[in-house]
Amino acid sequence: MTPHRAAFVDVDETLVSTNTLADLLAHLRPVPRSGRAEPAVGPLGSGNARGALRRITISGAPREEQDRACYRLYAGQPVGAVAAAGREWFAAASHRPGFFHQPVLAALHDHRERGDLIVLVSASLGACLNPIARFVRADAVLCSAPAARAGVLTGEVDPLLAGAAKGAAVRGWMAEHGLPPADCHAYGDQAGDLSMLLQVGHPVMVGTDQVLAEYAERCDWRRLPGALQEPAGRLAIAS
Repeated sequence: MTPHRAAFVDVDETLVSTNTLADLLAHLRPVPRSGRAEPAVGPLGSGNARGALRRITISGAPREEQDRACYRLYAGQPVGAVAAAGREWFAAASHRPGFFHQPVLAALHDHRERGDLIVLVSASLGACLNPIARFVRADAVLCSAPAARAGVLTGEVDPLLAGAAKGAAVRGWMAEHGLPPADCHAYGDQAGDLSMLLQVGHPVMVGTDQVLAEYAERCDWRRLPGALQEPAGRLAIAS
C-alpha cells in the first residue's frame, strides 16, 4: 500500500533533548592553521571553541543567527572526518539517559505502525541526523547543506533549513510525493518550527514555547511535554 501521510519531525529538543549541531563539535579535532587536524584536547577540542560556543548560546541572537555562527566553528573540517565524528557521536550520545524524547519517539512508533512516512526536518547537518534517521527508521531527512570546497567545510551554510525554509521544504516534499497536507502531521518545539507546523493538517506542539502555545490554544493543536522538561530515563530502542 502506498503511504498517503507523513509525519515531519523537528530534531533538536523535539526528538532528542540536545542541540545536535553544537553537540557534535565535542567529537571533532581542532584544525590548526596548517590545515592538519590535531588530537582534540577536552570538549570541543579547544578552550577557544568552548568559549565561542558559549557566547553563541547566551548571545540572545535569533536562532537562525546562532545556527550560522555554530556552523562557522566547523570551518576547516574535512567532510569525511565530520561524517565519521557524527557516527561516533551518535554511538555515545544515544546511550545517554534522556537523549531521545520518549513521547515523540513513541509517536513515531505509532506513525510507523499506521504506515505513515517519517521525515526528519532540521537546521542541523547530515552527519548528526543520518545516524538518528537510521535509528528511528525515518524515510527521509531534510536538513541544512554546509558549504564545502575541495572536501573541506568552509563554515558557511546554504541553505540553512530554519524558519520559513522549513515550511517551504515540507511543502515541497509533500507536493513531490503527492501527499495531501491535510492528512500529514508535524512536530516542533519552538517558534522557528511554526512555518513547518502550519503546512500540515495535524500540527503537534512539543514543550512550552509561548508563540506555539498561542497557536496551539487557538487552533486546538495536540501538545506533548518538552524534551528538556522530561526526567531522564532509559533509552527506548525504536522498533
